[in-house]
Amino acid sequence: MVIEEINRGNPAQIFGEMLTLLEHDKRDPENALNLAYPRDREGPFHRSSNLHLIGTMNVADRSLAPVDMALRRRLAFFDLGPEYNDAWREFVIERGYNESVVDRIAVRMTRLNEVIEADPNLGKDYCIGHSYFTPGSVAATGEYFSERWCVRVIQLVRQAAGG
Repeated sequence: MVIEEINRGNPAQIFGEMLTLLEHDKRDPENALNLAYPRDREGPFHRSSNLHLIGTMNVADRSLAPVDMALRRRLAFFDLGPEYNDAWREFVIERGYNESVVDRIAVRMTRLNEVIEADPNLGKDYCIGHSYFTPGSVAATGEYFSERWCVRVIQLVRQAAGG
């Protein structure tokens, strides 16, 4: 199960009894719980061993309260930063986009993100992700991933940043 922006909600209200069942040692029938609002003749509930929870969070959104400690205790956290690497480059070029433009984007965005990360007022949480420059589909020609397209994306990033 993938939950986008998991930190935007109240974990206790969202998960209810399931919050307890996320704990590693509570994932079997022996630790089943009675639900607060069970269906007719529904017995104790336990989490299936093949259910995995993945939650995403945008840590740059400072308006959000810190993730509830109950949730922090039950989940592992991994940072996923921008990757303008060979895998990204190959993915984009395989979709028919201009190789020289892709290379320039990779170099420029990597340099820009280094500056952003080094800025004490910003830091790594404000780096610009590769998804801004990753096409969702195969282009009929390289025209869609052009200098003009790149400038439009940068203008959108600036607007989103309030600048």
